[in-house]
Amino acid sequence: MTTQPTSPSPKGAALALILVGAAVATAAFVTMLVTGERSVATGTASLGGVALQIAGWRAARRRNGGAA
Repeated sequence: MTTQPTSPSPKGAALALILVGAAVATAAFVTMLVTGERSVATGTASLGGVALQIAGWRAARRRNGGAA
């Protein structure tokens, strides 16, 4: 039995988490720059986007058996 080589690229749900997280974090950051408003809501949205990205990368790493 041969094993399939694992791809380090995220796929499926992990990729979706990473992309959505990047979009949320970028939108929150741009909103803070444009409006000059550093409110709790935009800061929370930015951190939430980063958290989604981290969750996506962790899921991709688990899928690949821990390979970075």
